[in-house]
Formats: sequence, C-alpha cells, structure tokens
Amino acid sequence: MPKPPKTFSEHLTAAREALEKGDLQGAFQIRFALAWPGPAGDGDWRAGMLLLSELAGRQGESEFAEVIAAAARDANTPDALVEAAYQLTERGLPQIGASAYRRAHALLPDHEGLLAEYAYALGAAVRHQDAYGVLREARAAREKSRFLEALMGHYALLCGDLALCRAMPLGEMVRDPREETRVTASKLVDGLLRADSLLDRGQALDSRDLRGWHYALTGGILTHLSPFGFDEGMNGRYAFIQDSPGRCRASMDLMVAVLEALCQKPERVFHLPGVHNEALARAAAGRLGLPLEPWPAQGRAEPGLIAVYDLDTVPLDCLDGLVIHRPGQILWSHAASWTTEPPFAADITTFLYQTLRPIAGGDAVAMTREILAAEAMEETAADRGAAVAFAGRVADLSGEWGTAALRGKGIRRAQPVGSPVPSSYFA
Repeated sequence: MPKPPKTFSEHLTAAREALEKGDLQGAFQIRFALAWPGPAGDGDWRAGMLLLSELAGRQGESEFAEVIAAAARDANTPDALVEAAYQLTERGLPQIGASAYRRAHALLPDHEGLLAEYAYALGAAVRHQDAYGVLREARAAREKSRFLEALMGHYALLCGDLALCRAMPLGEMVRDPREETRVTASKLVDGLLRADSLLDRGQALDSRDLRGWHYALTGGILTHLSPFGFDEGMNGRYAFIQDSPGRCRASMDLMVAVLEALCQKPERVFHLPGVHNEALARAAAGRLGLPLEPWPAQGRAEPGLIAVYDLDTVPLDCLDGLVIHRPGQILWSHAASWTTEPPFAADITTFLYQTLRPIAGGDAVAMTREILAAEAMEETAADRGAAVAFAGRVADLSGEWGTAALRGKGIRRAQPVGSPVPSSYFA
C-alpha cells in the first residue's frame, strides 16, 4: 500500500532537522507543506514561511528572505501576502505563490487584480482546473469585470470545457475597450476556432489527445509523443530525457515529413547563436540540401526554416525577432518545456519535456556530423504516419487563427503550461 501523505507537522520537523544539518536541499521539502492550498492555520503558515525565509537567507537571498518573513509575520495583511506570492511565482515556486494568493484572496475576495494573479499562479503550477474554479466562484467580481470573465474562459479552454467557451459573449469581449480583455478574448476565440475545426475533421480532442490540444492552443504541430509511461499518466510528454544524436536525427526527419505534408519548401535554413542551435540547423540544412545562413537578433525578412534546439535557451535579444510571423518563415523547435512556459510556441515542435539533458559534444560541426550519421531513434517510428496525417488535416487552415506554419503575419501564440491532457508532474 502507498504511504499516506505527510502531515504539515511531519514536513516541518523533517525540514527543520535537515536545515540544522546544513542539508538545504532536504530542508526545501517544506515546499510540499506550503504548496497550494497551503496550511489552513495561521500558526502553521507562519512556521512554514519562516523556515522558507531562513532557507532563502542561507542561500544568500536576503531580500527575498525578508519578503517571505514579512508574509509570515503579517499573515493577515494583503500587501505582504501579495508581494510574497508574486516573488514566489516569479522565482519558479507558483505552488507556494498560489497559497499566498489564496490567503490574500480570502481577505479581499472581489479584488480584480488579485484574482487574476491568483489564477495565473495556479496556471503556472499546472492547476488549470483550480484556476477555472477560483474564477467561476468569484461571481460578484466577474459581474464587474469582463476581463475576469474572459480569463475564466481562457482557463475553461485549458480544461477542455469547449461548451462553456462557446456560450460566452465572445463578440462583445473582443470589442471591449480594455486591451487586456480584447487580447485574452482574442486568444480564446482563436483556440476555440482551431478546436472546433479539428472536431469537424474527426480529431478526438479528448483527455489523451496531446497533439490535437497542442494545436488547438497554439496553432503549432507536435510531431512526437513519448511512448514511455503513456498509460501511467504521462500521456505523450517526457518527464526526464537524455538527448542524443539519434533523437535529433529522428526529430529532423519528422520535421521534414511535416513540411512536405504542408507543401512547404524552405529556401534556406537559419541558425541562431548557440552550439546546439547551430548544430541542429547545420544538420537540417544538410538534410534538406539548403544553404545555411545566420539569424541576427533583429530577425530576417527572407523566407526560410528557423531551426532552434529549445526555445527556452534562445538568447533574450533574439526573441523579438522570432516572435513575429513573416511570409515563408517556419520556426521549428526540437524540444519545448511543458512545465514552464516558453517565450512562445514554435510552428513545429518535436517533443515536450519536464527535464532535458542536451546532447553532449564539443563544437557544432562535430555534433552536426554525429546527427547526420546517426540512426533515428526507434521510439519515434510510430509518429511519422500520425504527424503527417495530422499536418494534412490542418494544411488548409491558414490565416490569423489557423496553422502557425502557414501564417505570414501577426505574433506567434503563447504555449501555456499544460493542457486539457493531464500529466504526471515531478516537483
């Protein structure tokens, strides 16, 4: 039988003992006790947050430690709770941030900005159903805020509740004078149009259709589904993955097959800074028999395939040049995180991961040779037919809300954390 979950007291005791021994990683297990919805009692909340504050101080994060300590001392002061919640979420601890927002929300239940940030933190913690529920229950606040209504629709879409999305006054929302409402509603409309188009074409769009929902939410095509742990809760995503030249070769072959299915013939391959980006782009150029050209920070106007190893590792000064769709340009990303939001979604993505260990190697030229000489990973063999069939299914969906690889203007869509397809998550 599985062990019952630890109580708050057990987590706190174990974390204190670890801290006394100088085991900072062991002390960090206090995050499980503070994760949303967090401890109910003020005493437990203070004790847990003070321990987290001490841990931050031991790691040299004195300002952050003081913010956390203030939220512990002033456990019924919204400003202190919100500041701590914001910093926790920004530092990659949205599970604890959502707990702090929950306490602040209890004190200010109708505050629009607080509700929105609370929902965002839950979304970042891959708790879309809870974000949807929080906004649904805040009826009084939503009656005064069309933005919150649109935000609830956003999380309804991420939960797969298409019926609720269709029933919303979307036309009024996209014409709202407030920009936040218009932008949120426009993304909702785009996603709903793609989802309905897929349903019309026989796509399942159920709780296991990772490729379908990735397209509905981003307009991008996902070419590979992990076969590991599919029936144990992963549903096509990877938890930990060690990359290899063979996986890169298979990724490239799948991308080429999808390009052919979309009737797209790039004229050149662009490479971004970074040894992995350059190696992948060199391999793609060799595979396609195309010239290789650099991609400057400001971008290029010419058509071509932009090859990226992982959007999370793209230099910040290159993002503005990549976010814009241009005629004939297709952005391909070998890998993308599903537990942290990338800067935006690629037009074609090979696989989704939680933790990725990149391919090893010295320089880009050597890695390119290894990729081109490698045998494609067998685990991707089943994807070719499915990815090509899917690309053919959406090859006529162009325009503002259609297939990302076919768009020639506008901004690339965000890739949200998670989707209506659930997955095991390793904290």
